[in-house]
Amino acid sequence: MLEPGTVVDGRFIVEQLVGQGGLAEVYRVRHTELGSLHALKLLSFRKKKLEERLLLEGKIQAQLRHPNLVAVTDLVRHDGRVGLLMEYIDHEALDSYIERHGAMECEPALALMAPILSGIVAAHDAGVLH
Repeated sequence: MLEPGTVVDGRFIVEQLVGQGGLAEVYRVRHTELGSLHALKLLSFRKKKLEERLLLEGKIQAQLRHPNLVAVTDLVRHDGRVGLLMEYIDHEALDSYIERHGAMECEPALALMAPILSGIVAAHDAGVLH
């Protein structure tokens, strides 16, 4: 795990860990010269197959443009690991939102899910299955 203040790829300073899964960590990073915020998805392990899979994910996602899909904008390397640089979205995670609000009525749930489904449809229309 990267500590706040770590410089990644000579261009990005880690501000904080924002998420973690089985294969990767996601950090909020700031560009050292531009000051812009980004999300960095960095593989937790150095394995060739995982790197190939992440690179394929990045190539596919970099081609998608939709207001409800996070854009991949660059590829970075740090300490022998590969990562995807993405736009940073400063919002509560869906699982936290659901945990905090609990069961929802049908209309609010549909209003919440409609933009998500719109992004999935756009990806499917581009030939991507999620």
